[in-house]
Amino acid sequence: LRVSAKRVAGWWKDTGKPEDLLQANRLVLSQIARDVSGEVVDADVAGEVVVAEGARIVRSEVRGPAHIAAGAVIEDGYVGPYTSIGQDARVIRSEIEYSILMDEAELRNLPRRVDASVIGQGVRVEGRGGDLRQNTLQLFLGDQSQVRL
Repeated sequence: LRVSAKRVAGWWKDTGKPEDLLQANRLVLSQIARDVSGEVVDADVAGEVVVAEGARIVRSEVRGPAHIAAGAVIEDGYVGPYTSIGQDARVIRSEIEYSILMDEAELRNLPRRVDASVIGQGVRVEGRGGDLRQNTLQLFLGDQSQVRL
């Protein structure tokens, strides 16, 4: 293994911590231009938002800058500024902002808005519905997961 140094043109951000990853996401999203190629049905999409072809936004609100990847579904939800939604991810009856939801991850029926979070590939976060003031949590977490409550 050979290690070397190289000067990089433009900006560079160490993304070793979740906070750094969110900051890098913010920097990238602050440079995007509006491109709504996906399906938007009874939804409000405002600002610099990319909705990739194959993505669906239904009865939802999206505030840019934000990126919604191909195959993603936002239904009866809210996606706020500085949020990236990965390929085939889902936000169903939930709200998220200043966050990254990676490929095939899902937020469903959440009682509170997800904020300043990184949610990994294939992760599913689901609310129980019903009484939103429940005092218990039920968690199934994989190896090396991190939860902040």
